[in-house]
Amino acid sequence: MKSFLVAIDFSNCSVNALMHAAQLAHLTNARIEMIWVNNPAKTKVSIEDYTSTELIDEINDQFKQLANKLQDKYIGLNVDYLIREGKVYKEVKQQALESSSQLIVAGTHGKTGLEKFWIGSNVYRIVSTAPCPVLTVRTGVNVNDRIDTIVMPIDSTMETREKVTITGEIAQAIHAKVVVLKLYSKNMIEVRDSVDIYAEQVVDYLREEGVEVDLDVERAANLTETTIDYAKRTNANLIVIMTEQEKKVTNFLIGNYAHQMINTSPLPVISVRPRMP
Repeated sequence: MKSFLVAIDFSNCSVNALMHAAQLAHLTNARIEMIWVNNPAKTKVSIEDYTSTELIDEINDQFKQLANKLQDKYIGLNVDYLIREGKVYKEVKQQALESSSQLIVAGTHGKTGLEKFWIGSNVYRIVSTAPCPVLTVRTGVNVNDRIDTIVMPIDSTMETREKVTITGEIAQAIHAKVVVLKLYSKNMIEVRDSVDIYAEQVVDYLREEGVEVDLDVERAANLTETTIDYAKRTNANLIVIMTEQEKKVTNFLIGNYAHQMINTSPLPVISVRPRMP
């Protein structure tokens, strides 16, 4: 069974992201695995210490409440939860590897006054180091009853096509339409030609997989704003992008486009890291 790993700090933001994950898991026959990471530097308590009983009991109680809420809403949904200790982004990455997660889900803000609410400060590191695609959901983004339109922007970079597989899998599972959006960020003919070629390849692949596809084009001074405006205008429910992570350095940077999209999109965003050469 597919597994979605959801990073939880029990803030409203992370719970909202969890609800998005549960909806998608229910539609795609995946299980939900919630994870909370204890950072002793923040909580001042190690889960290996005998004094941690009260903290662990509190976390387990909150997990059980969330699990019951999900299973009441989505009958038959498989929900698990676990606690790890260490640096948040490292433990989330490691658990995703151990669980062979198909998707990591996180809220983009988690600051509610308590040190253990950590998602907002870790989301970019999670996105930048994740072994699988990451779904991010901003605070206040409501869960739609149905995901029926996915916007997938295509640019002139070779990596732009690497997000096609997961987009097609999701669209196929939930019977959603994919809009392949060609983005012309420059007037150079060779750039437009590359976008056209990549987009046609993507459309052909998705149609062979039985996915409903539309093809559209936008000229963009700002790729993020253009993509978001288009998605809003067409009543889309999800955007899938590449992280544009630099391949030559082992740091925690994601491209400006991805960073802006995660920060500003009123729709959930799935970010896909380019494959390493």
